[in-house]
Amino acid sequence: MKKITPLFMAGSLLIAVCCNTACGGKKKTGEDAASKPETATAAPAAAMKPLDLSSHGIPLTITAPEGAAVSREEGTGVIAVVKDRFNVLISEDKYGDENATAEQAKETLLQEDNQSLNDPDMGMKMEVLKNDPTGYLYMTTNKQGGKICRFTYVIAKDGKKYVAKENFMELNDIDKSMETGYSISREEAEAMYNAVKQ
Repeated sequence: MKKITPLFMAGSLLIAVCCNTACGGKKKTGEDAASKPETATAAPAAAMKPLDLSSHGIPLTITAPEGAAVSREEGTGVIAVVKDRFNVLISEDKYGDENATAEQAKETLLQEDNQSLNDPDMGMKMEVLKNDPTGYLYMTTNKQGGKICRFTYVIAKDGKKYVAKENFMELNDIDKSMETGYSISREEAEAMYNAVKQ
């Protein structure tokens, strides 16, 4: 009987290990459960809906999160479309070449960003992540490794050009960027970029 008990215990242990592996791992209890919580399911993003901006002086329709607020910045022609981390600025391009196409205006803006944001003396680097005919998505990296994703999109409508960008001043978190984190993530910038594409 004494010889059977250790064999029985070894067999029971083997069955428990096999069952545990087949069933997806050990069940968390006590201290393990407290130190390693289950991964929370991400909250669903707000539903995106068409948003007509013509009543705000810009004859465009973009998509935006349901319930987004639209406002005009005091004393400017800049429209802000805001809901949580969705924060887009749209304005008429009054300073570029009025005869330029949207494609030409985008190339001019891209060259200007390349010159100002690729600065080895400041430890800045700009990388274009997406380059479309009238828009681009890009990431800047500072010397500490902090990353910020941004975008520019040019839209031609009724003989005028409009420029859409993320609201960098509202969305950027300097402390987070300096700590080498993303102060504006690629996912956030890309969602806004796709929302304004025509």
